[in-house]
Amino acid sequence: MSGISMTRTVFAEWPSTQRLVAPFPSMTNVSFTAIFQPFGVEPIRGYEMRYFDPDRNRIVGGGPIGYKKKAFAWKKLYHVISHTNLEKAAAFTSPRKNVRAVLERTENLVLDSDDELILSHIESTDVLAHFRGDEPVVEIVIEVAAWADDLIRRHEESIGCPLEVVLFSDHGNTKAKVKNISGVHHRLRSGGLQVVDYLRDPGDVVAPTYGVVSFGVLYTDPEHTEQAARIIAGHPAVELAAWIAAPREMRVLADGAAARVEWRDGPEGRRFRYVPTDGDPLRLATVTAGLSSDGCLGDEGFASEDAWFDESILAYYPDALRRLVDSLTGTFVSNPATVIFSLDPDTAWGRKPAQAAAQLMGGDLEGSHGALDGISSMGFFLTTDPTVGAGRTAVAASEALLPWAPRTPTPTKQ
Repeated sequence: MSGISMTRTVFAEWPSTQRLVAPFPSMTNVSFTAIFQPFGVEPIRGYEMRYFDPDRNRIVGGGPIGYKKKAFAWKKLYHVISHTNLEKAAAFTSPRKNVRAVLERTENLVLDSDDELILSHIESTDVLAHFRGDEPVVEIVIEVAAWADDLIRRHEESIGCPLEVVLFSDHGNTKAKVKNISGVHHRLRSGGLQVVDYLRDPGDVVAPTYGVVSFGVLYTDPEHTEQAARIIAGHPAVELAAWIAAPREMRVLADGAAARVEWRDGPEGRRFRYVPTDGDPLRLATVTAGLSSDGCLGDEGFASEDAWFDESILAYYPDALRRLVDSLTGTFVSNPATVIFSLDPDTAWGRKPAQAAAQLMGGDLEGSHGALDGISSMGFFLTTDPTVGAGRTAVAASEALLPWAPRTPTPTKQ
Protein backbone atom coordinates (compact mmCIF):
# COMPACT_ATOMS: atom_id res chain seq x y z
CA MET A 1 0.00 0.00 0.00
CA SER A 2 1.11 3.59 -0.53
CA GLY A 3 0.08 7.06 0.55
CA ILE A 4 2.66 8.93 2.63
CA SER A 5 0.35 11.96 2.84
CA MET A 6 -2.47 9.77 4.11
CA THR A 7 -0.31 8.27 6.86
CA ARG A 8 0.96 11.69 7.91
CA THR A 9 -2.64 12.79 8.36
CA VAL A 10 -3.85 9.68 10.18
CA PHE A 11 -0.72 9.41 12.33
CA ALA A 12 -0.25 13.14 12.87
CA GLU A 13 0.73 12.62 16.52
CA TRP A 14 3.47 10.11 15.71
CA PRO A 15 6.90 11.75 15.77
CA SER A 16 8.52 10.00 12.80
CA THR A 17 6.83 9.52 9.42
CA GLN A 18 8.94 8.85 6.34
CA ARG A 19 8.73 7.48 2.84
CA LEU A 20 10.05 3.95 2.44
CA VAL A 21 11.71 3.34 -0.92
CA ALA A 22 11.29 -0.27 -2.02
CA PRO A 23 13.95 -2.05 -4.05
CA PHE A 24 13.35 -2.75 -7.72
CA PRO A 25 11.26 -4.56 -8.72
CA SER A 26 8.85 -3.11 -6.17
CA MET A 27 7.46 -6.50 -5.23
CA THR A 28 6.57 -7.88 -1.80
CA ASN A 29 9.11 -10.71 -1.62
CA VAL A 30 12.00 -8.62 -2.94
CA SER A 31 11.11 -5.72 -0.67
CA PHE A 32 10.74 -7.77 2.51
CA THR A 33 14.04 -9.51 1.75
CA ALA A 34 15.62 -6.06 1.64
CA ILE A 35 13.82 -4.84 4.76
CA PHE A 36 14.92 -7.86 6.78
CA GLN A 37 18.45 -8.05 5.39
CA PRO A 38 19.78 -6.59 8.69
CA PHE A 39 18.11 -9.56 10.44
CA GLY A 40 20.20 -12.03 8.43
CA VAL A 41 17.75 -12.83 5.63
CA GLU A 42 19.78 -13.92 2.61
CA PRO A 43 18.88 -13.19 -1.04
CA ILE A 44 15.88 -15.09 -2.35
CA ARG A 45 16.16 -17.46 -5.32
CA GLY A 46 13.84 -15.54 -7.61
CA TYR A 47 11.80 -12.37 -7.85
CA GLU A 48 8.73 -14.45 -7.01
CA MET A 49 7.88 -17.99 -5.87
CA ARG A 50 7.85 -18.99 -9.56
CA TYR A 51 11.23 -18.20 -11.11
CA PHE A 52 13.86 -19.24 -13.63
CA ASP A 53 16.64 -21.31 -12.06
CA PRO A 54 19.83 -21.06 -14.20
CA ASP A 55 21.39 -24.04 -12.41
CA ARG A 56 18.48 -26.30 -13.34
CA ASN A 57 17.86 -24.37 -16.56
CA ARG A 58 14.11 -24.25 -16.16
CA ILE A 59 11.27 -22.35 -14.53
CA VAL A 60 10.44 -23.80 -11.11
CA GLY A 61 8.07 -23.16 -8.21
CA GLY A 62 4.76 -21.38 -8.01
CA GLY A 63 1.21 -22.59 -7.50
CA PRO A 64 -0.55 -23.64 -4.28
CA ILE A 65 1.72 -26.64 -3.76
CA GLY A 66 4.86 -24.57 -4.15
CA TYR A 67 3.51 -21.93 -1.77
CA LYS A 68 2.82 -24.53 0.91
CA LYS A 69 6.05 -26.43 0.35
CA LYS A 70 8.52 -23.58 0.53
CA ALA A 71 7.98 -20.15 2.03
CA PHE A 72 10.31 -17.17 1.67
CA ALA A 73 12.80 -16.70 4.48
CA TRP A 74 11.41 -13.34 5.57
CA LYS A 75 8.10 -14.99 6.47
CA LYS A 76 9.84 -17.08 9.13
CA LEU A 77 10.64 -13.95 11.13
CA TYR A 78 6.99 -13.01 11.65
CA HIS A 79 5.08 -14.07 14.75
CA VAL A 80 1.71 -13.33 13.09
CA ILE A 81 1.41 -14.10 9.38
CA SER A 82 -0.54 -16.29 6.96
CA HIS A 83 1.42 -19.54 6.73
CA THR A 84 -1.08 -21.90 5.07
CA ASN A 85 -3.02 -21.68 1.84
CA LEU A 86 -6.24 -21.49 3.89
CA GLU A 87 -4.98 -18.53 5.91
CA LYS A 88 -3.80 -16.76 2.78
CA ALA A 89 -7.18 -17.36 1.13
CA ALA A 90 -8.87 -15.67 4.09
CA ALA A 91 -6.89 -12.50 3.39
CA PHE A 92 -8.37 -12.46 -0.13
CA THR A 93 -11.93 -13.50 0.62
CA SER A 94 -12.49 -11.69 3.95
CA PRO A 95 -9.86 -8.92 4.06
CA ARG A 96 -11.40 -6.79 6.82
CA LYS A 97 -12.02 -9.82 9.03
CA ASN A 98 -8.45 -10.91 8.38
CA VAL A 99 -7.07 -7.53 9.49
CA ARG A 100 -8.98 -7.68 12.76
CA ALA A 101 -7.80 -11.25 13.37
CA VAL A 102 -4.18 -10.16 12.89
CA LEU A 103 -4.63 -7.22 15.27
CA GLU A 104 -6.19 -9.46 17.93
CA ARG A 105 -3.41 -12.05 17.69
CA THR A 106 -0.80 -9.30 17.81
CA GLU A 107 -2.40 -7.66 20.84
CA ASN A 108 -2.42 -10.94 22.75
CA LEU A 109 1.25 -11.52 22.03
CA VAL A 110 2.28 -7.99 22.95
CA LEU A 111 0.46 -8.08 26.29
CA ASP A 112 1.34 -11.69 27.23
CA SER A 113 4.73 -12.45 25.62
CA ASP A 114 8.18 -11.79 27.03
CA ASP A 115 9.61 -11.26 23.54
CA GLU A 116 11.14 -7.83 23.06
CA LEU A 117 10.17 -7.75 19.39
CA ILE A 118 6.84 -8.89 17.92
CA LEU A 119 6.43 -8.89 14.11
CA SER A 120 2.97 -9.00 12.51
CA HIS A 121 2.02 -8.93 8.85
CA ILE A 122 -1.23 -7.45 7.50
CA GLU A 123 -1.48 -8.60 3.90
CA SER A 124 -5.14 -8.03 3.09
CA THR A 125 -4.57 -4.29 2.59
CA ASP A 126 -2.74 -5.23 -0.61
CA VAL A 127 -5.79 -7.13 -1.82
CA LEU A 128 -8.08 -4.22 -1.02
CA ALA A 129 -5.81 -1.73 -2.79
CA HIS A 130 -5.73 -3.87 -5.94
CA PHE A 131 -9.46 -4.55 -6.15
CA ARG A 132 -11.19 -1.76 -4.24
CA GLY A 133 -8.87 1.23 -4.47
CA ASP A 134 -7.76 3.63 -1.72
CA GLU A 135 -10.98 4.15 0.25
CA PRO A 136 -11.15 0.80 2.13
CA VAL A 137 -7.41 0.92 2.72
CA VAL A 138 -7.72 4.37 4.33
CA GLU A 139 -10.47 3.00 6.58
CA ILE A 140 -8.23 0.15 7.71
CA VAL A 141 -5.26 2.46 8.29
CA ILE A 142 -7.48 4.63 10.53
CA GLU A 143 -8.58 1.51 12.39
CA VAL A 144 -4.97 0.37 12.85
CA ALA A 145 -3.98 3.84 14.09
CA ALA A 146 -6.68 3.80 16.76
CA TRP A 147 -5.77 0.22 17.70
CA ALA A 148 -2.07 1.09 18.03
CA ASP A 149 -2.71 4.16 20.20
CA ASP A 150 -4.99 2.12 22.49
CA LEU A 151 -2.48 -0.74 22.70
CA ILE A 152 0.31 1.67 23.65
CA ARG A 153 -1.84 3.04 26.47
CA ARG A 154 -2.90 -0.41 27.73
CA HIS A 155 0.65 -1.75 27.57
CA GLU A 156 1.98 1.03 29.77
CA GLU A 157 -0.88 0.55 32.23
CA SER A 158 -0.49 -3.21 32.50
CA ILE A 159 3.24 -3.73 31.93
CA GLY A 160 4.50 -0.46 33.34
CA CYS A 161 6.80 0.50 30.48
CA PRO A 162 6.34 2.28 27.16
CA LEU A 163 5.58 0.31 23.99
CA GLU A 164 7.35 1.22 20.79
CA VAL A 165 5.38 0.65 17.57
CA VAL A 166 6.68 0.60 13.99
CA LEU A 167 4.40 0.49 10.95
CA PHE A 168 5.56 0.24 7.35
CA SER A 169 4.48 -0.87 3.90
CA ASP A 170 6.60 -2.90 1.50
CA HIS A 171 5.97 -0.91 -1.69
CA GLY A 172 3.60 1.54 -3.34
CA ASN A 173 0.62 1.01 -5.62
CA THR A 174 -0.74 2.82 -8.66
CA LYS A 175 -4.34 4.02 -8.71
CA ALA A 176 -5.61 3.70 -12.28
CA LYS A 177 -7.25 0.61 -13.72
CA VAL A 178 -4.51 -1.66 -14.99
CA LYS A 179 -4.15 -2.37 -18.71
CA ASN A 180 -2.69 -5.79 -19.47
CA ILE A 181 -0.10 -5.63 -22.23
CA SER A 182 0.48 -8.24 -24.92
CA GLY A 183 2.93 -8.92 -27.70
CA VAL A 184 6.06 -9.33 -25.58
CA HIS A 185 6.91 -12.78 -26.91
CA HIS A 186 5.89 -11.84 -30.44
CA ARG A 187 8.19 -8.82 -30.37
CA LEU A 188 11.14 -10.91 -29.18
CA ARG A 189 10.53 -13.49 -31.90
CA SER A 190 10.16 -10.81 -34.55
CA GLY A 191 13.51 -9.44 -33.44
CA GLY A 192 15.21 -12.74 -34.18
CA LEU A 193 15.19 -14.40 -30.75
CA GLN A 194 13.54 -17.66 -29.68
CA VAL A 195 11.29 -17.55 -26.61
CA VAL A 196 11.78 -20.91 -24.90
CA ASP A 197 11.34 -22.68 -21.57
CA TYR A 198 15.05 -23.40 -21.14
CA LEU A 199 18.28 -22.09 -22.66
CA ARG A 200 19.91 -24.35 -25.24
CA ASP A 201 20.90 -22.44 -28.37
CA PRO A 202 22.35 -18.96 -28.92
CA GLY A 203 19.53 -16.46 -29.15
CA ASP A 204 17.24 -18.38 -26.81
CA VAL A 205 15.33 -16.23 -24.31
CA VAL A 206 13.41 -17.32 -21.22
CA ALA A 207 10.77 -14.76 -20.24
CA PRO A 208 9.07 -15.92 -17.02
CA THR A 209 5.83 -14.21 -16.00
CA TYR A 210 4.54 -13.65 -12.49
CA GLY A 211 1.36 -12.05 -11.21
CA VAL A 212 -0.20 -9.05 -12.91
CA VAL A 213 2.73 -6.70 -12.25
CA SER A 214 4.46 -3.77 -13.91
CA PHE A 215 7.93 -5.20 -14.51
CA GLY A 216 9.46 -8.09 -16.42
CA VAL A 217 12.71 -10.02 -16.77
CA LEU A 218 14.55 -11.91 -19.48
CA TYR A 219 17.27 -14.56 -19.31
CA THR A 220 19.52 -15.10 -22.32
CA ASP A 221 23.14 -15.69 -23.31
CA PRO A 222 25.66 -12.82 -23.01
CA GLU A 223 26.03 -12.34 -26.78
CA HIS A 224 22.32 -11.60 -27.18
CA THR A 225 21.73 -9.60 -24.01
CA GLU A 226 21.88 -6.16 -25.62
CA GLN A 227 19.76 -7.35 -28.55
CA ALA A 228 17.08 -8.62 -26.17
CA ALA A 229 17.18 -5.37 -24.18
CA ARG A 230 16.81 -3.21 -27.29
CA ILE A 231 13.92 -5.30 -28.57
CA ILE A 232 12.00 -5.17 -25.28
CA ALA A 233 12.74 -1.46 -24.79
CA GLY A 234 10.92 -0.86 -28.07
CA HIS A 235 7.64 -2.18 -26.71
CA PRO A 236 5.25 0.79 -26.34
CA ALA A 237 4.39 -0.15 -22.74
CA VAL A 238 8.01 -0.49 -21.60
CA GLU A 239 9.49 2.63 -20.00
CA LEU A 240 13.05 1.34 -19.70
CA ALA A 241 15.23 -1.75 -19.90
CA ALA A 242 18.58 -2.37 -18.21
CA TRP A 243 21.37 -4.93 -18.27
CA ILE A 244 24.94 -5.42 -17.02
CA ALA A 245 27.27 -4.70 -19.94
CA ALA A 246 30.64 -5.11 -18.17
CA PRO A 247 31.99 -5.43 -14.64
CA ARG A 248 30.54 -2.52 -12.61
CA GLU A 249 28.84 -1.10 -15.67
CA MET A 250 25.12 -1.13 -16.44
CA ARG A 251 23.36 0.13 -19.56
CA VAL A 252 19.87 1.65 -19.63
CA LEU A 253 17.57 2.25 -22.61
CA ALA A 254 14.32 4.21 -22.60
CA ASP A 255 12.30 5.50 -25.56
CA GLY A 256 15.34 6.02 -27.76
CA ALA A 257 17.47 7.44 -24.93
CA ALA A 258 20.50 5.64 -23.52
CA ALA A 259 22.86 5.92 -20.57
CA ARG A 260 25.71 4.17 -18.84
CA VAL A 261 25.76 3.66 -15.06
CA GLU A 262 29.10 2.89 -13.41
CA TRP A 263 29.88 2.16 -9.79
CA ARG A 264 32.84 1.66 -7.52
CA ASP A 265 32.99 -0.18 -4.22
CA GLY A 266 34.79 1.42 -1.30
CA PRO A 267 35.11 1.32 2.49
CA GLU A 268 32.27 3.84 2.81
CA GLY A 269 29.97 2.07 0.33
CA ARG A 270 29.37 2.35 -3.37
CA ARG A 271 29.75 5.44 -5.51
CA PHE A 272 27.75 5.81 -8.72
CA ARG A 273 28.26 7.74 -11.93
CA TYR A 274 25.45 8.41 -14.39
CA VAL A 275 26.61 9.03 -17.96
CA PRO A 276 23.81 9.79 -20.46
CA THR A 277 24.98 8.92 -23.96
CA ASP A 278 21.76 9.84 -25.77
CA GLY A 279 19.08 11.80 -23.97
CA ASP A 280 18.31 11.14 -20.30
CA PRO A 281 16.61 7.73 -19.87
CA LEU A 282 16.47 7.88 -16.07
CA ARG A 283 15.31 11.52 -16.00
CA LEU A 284 18.14 12.53 -13.67
CA ALA A 285 19.30 15.81 -15.21
CA THR A 286 17.91 17.89 -12.34
CA VAL A 287 19.24 15.42 -9.77
CA THR A 288 22.72 15.46 -11.29
CA ALA A 289 22.70 19.27 -11.37
CA GLY A 290 21.73 19.34 -7.70
CA LEU A 291 24.53 16.96 -6.75
CA SER A 292 26.98 19.08 -8.68
CA SER A 293 25.89 22.35 -7.08
CA ASP A 294 26.09 20.74 -3.64
CA GLY A 295 29.64 19.59 -4.32
CA CYS A 296 28.73 15.89 -4.07
CA LEU A 297 30.14 14.91 -7.47
CA GLY A 298 33.85 14.22 -7.49
CA ASP A 299 36.19 15.17 -10.31
CA GLU A 300 35.20 12.02 -12.21
CA GLY A 301 31.45 12.46 -11.67
CA PHE A 302 30.94 9.83 -8.95
CA ALA A 303 28.73 10.48 -5.92
CA SER A 304 27.95 8.31 -2.92
CA GLU A 305 24.82 6.14 -2.96
CA ASP A 306 23.51 8.14 0.02
CA ALA A 307 23.92 11.39 -1.90
CA TRP A 308 22.09 9.95 -4.92
CA PHE A 309 19.35 8.70 -2.60
CA ASP A 310 18.81 12.04 -0.85
CA GLU A 311 18.84 14.05 -4.07
CA SER A 312 16.53 11.73 -6.05
CA ILE A 313 13.76 10.96 -3.53
CA LEU A 314 11.26 13.12 -5.41
CA ALA A 315 12.52 12.17 -8.88
CA TYR A 316 10.29 10.19 -11.23
CA TYR A 317 12.54 7.18 -10.59
CA PRO A 318 13.64 7.54 -6.93
CA ASP A 319 17.06 6.12 -6.05
CA ALA A 320 17.20 4.69 -9.56
CA LEU A 321 20.92 3.91 -9.83
CA ARG A 322 21.19 1.82 -6.67
CA ARG A 323 17.88 0.03 -7.21
CA LEU A 324 18.60 -0.93 -10.81
CA VAL A 325 22.11 -2.13 -10.03
CA ASP A 326 20.85 -4.13 -7.04
CA SER A 327 18.17 -5.76 -9.21
CA LEU A 328 20.77 -7.11 -11.63
CA THR A 329 23.67 -8.01 -9.34
CA GLY A 330 22.11 -10.40 -6.82
CA THR A 331 21.78 -8.07 -3.84
CA PHE A 332 18.32 -9.36 -2.92
CA VAL A 333 17.73 -12.03 -5.60
CA SER A 334 20.43 -14.66 -6.07
CA ASN A 335 19.36 -15.52 -9.65
CA PRO A 336 19.17 -12.01 -11.12
CA ALA A 337 17.82 -11.45 -14.60
CA THR A 338 19.97 -10.87 -17.66
CA VAL A 339 17.65 -8.02 -18.66
CA ILE A 340 15.13 -6.31 -16.41
CA PHE A 341 12.48 -3.88 -17.61
CA SER A 342 10.00 -1.49 -16.06
CA LEU A 343 6.57 -0.85 -17.55
CA ASP A 344 4.40 2.20 -17.67
CA PRO A 345 2.94 2.24 -14.13
CA ASP A 346 -0.65 1.84 -15.38
CA THR A 347 0.15 -1.29 -17.38
CA ALA A 348 1.03 -4.80 -16.31
CA TRP A 349 2.33 -8.03 -17.73
CA GLY A 350 1.68 -11.36 -16.11
CA ARG A 351 0.55 -14.95 -16.32
CA LYS A 352 -2.82 -15.66 -17.89
CA PRO A 353 -4.04 -17.56 -14.78
CA ALA A 354 -3.26 -14.48 -12.67
CA GLN A 355 -5.16 -12.25 -15.10
CA ALA A 356 -8.12 -14.63 -15.04
CA ALA A 357 -8.06 -14.70 -11.24
CA ALA A 358 -8.15 -10.90 -11.19
CA GLN A 359 -11.24 -10.94 -13.36
CA LEU A 360 -12.93 -13.44 -11.06
CA MET A 361 -12.00 -11.43 -7.96
CA GLY A 362 -13.53 -8.19 -9.17
CA GLY A 363 -12.66 -7.17 -12.69
CA ASP A 364 -9.60 -5.20 -13.71
CA LEU A 365 -7.08 -4.44 -11.00
CA GLU A 366 -7.42 -0.99 -9.45
CA GLY A 367 -3.66 -0.59 -9.38
CA SER A 368 -0.42 -2.48 -9.68
CA HIS A 369 3.22 -2.27 -8.65
CA GLY A 370 6.59 -3.68 -9.56
CA ALA A 371 7.82 -0.78 -11.70
CA LEU A 372 10.70 1.60 -10.97
CA ASP A 373 8.56 4.77 -10.82
CA GLY A 374 7.86 6.56 -7.54
CA ILE A 375 4.17 5.70 -7.25
CA SER A 376 4.87 1.97 -7.50
CA SER A 377 7.93 2.11 -5.29
CA MET A 378 7.12 4.53 -2.48
CA GLY A 379 5.68 3.05 0.69
CA PHE A 380 5.56 4.52 4.17
CA PHE A 381 7.51 4.05 7.38
CA LEU A 382 6.52 5.45 10.76
CA THR A 383 7.36 4.83 14.38
CA THR A 384 6.60 6.18 17.83
CA ASP A 385 10.35 6.50 18.48
CA PRO A 386 11.22 10.20 17.96
CA THR A 387 14.95 9.45 17.58
CA VAL A 388 14.54 7.30 14.46
CA GLY A 389 14.87 9.13 11.17
CA ALA A 390 15.14 12.55 12.74
CA GLY A 391 15.49 15.15 10.01
CA ARG A 392 14.98 12.66 7.15
CA THR A 393 12.00 12.38 4.85
CA ALA A 394 12.76 8.94 3.40
CA VAL A 395 14.56 5.68 4.11
CA ALA A 396 15.77 2.87 1.86
CA ALA A 397 14.04 -0.46 2.53
CA SER A 398 17.28 -2.18 3.54
CA GLU A 399 17.97 0.47 6.20
CA ALA A 400 14.47 0.93 7.66
CA LEU A 401 14.70 -1.64 10.48
CA LEU A 402 18.38 -1.22 11.31
CA PRO A 403 17.61 0.29 14.76
CA TRP A 404 15.73 -2.88 15.76
CA ALA A 405 17.92 -5.51 14.11
CA PRO A 406 19.89 -7.99 16.24
CA ARG A 407 23.54 -7.11 16.70
CA THR A 408 24.67 -10.48 15.37
CA PRO A 409 22.00 -11.57 12.86
CA THR A 410 21.66 -15.24 12.07
CA PRO A 411 21.43 -15.92 8.31
CA THR A 412 17.91 -16.95 7.39
CA LYS A 413 17.83 -18.89 4.15
CA GLN A 414 14.99 -19.33 1.71
